[in-house]
Amino acid sequence: MKKFDEEEYRDLGRRYGFEFIGPVPESMLDRTRWRCARGHYFEMRGANVSIGRGCPVCSHRWRRRNADYHTLAKKHGVEWAGGTTPKNTREATAWKLPGGSIVYMPYRSLAVRARRLADTYEHPHAPVARPLDSHLDDVEEALVDLSL
Repeated sequence: MKKFDEEEYRDLGRRYGFEFIGPVPESMLDRTRWRCARGHYFEMRGANVSIGRGCPVCSHRWRRRNADYHTLAKKHGVEWAGGTTPKNTREATAWKLPGGSIVYMPYRSLAVRARRLADTYEHPHAPVARPLDSHLDDVEEALVDLSL
């Protein structure tokens, strides 16, 4: 594989909406720094940029820390009960509702909730969200988020 110079990395970044920050890596398989159009800084291989891989922050692929899960849970009036941090924000994890029920859904699904999760979902035995009342639109959205 040909080694790219700095100008080629800059051109590659422009084609995919990124700014090349650098440094110039030894090969396209080595990570280097980029900035997306929304201003997120991240490291990614040039090879991944060249196949159209998007910003890991914008696409919610970056790994969150335990503190991020606890902060999100507090914001929505629930408790994160997952234990170990999932590999990415698309992996389902356990959220404990105020009544003690457990809901399994990804970080990103909970992050986009406009209403408090505790008012809408219950999880008695399996990782399937069930309505406590007539919020059918919210339930359909949760099922789509869970890919069920």
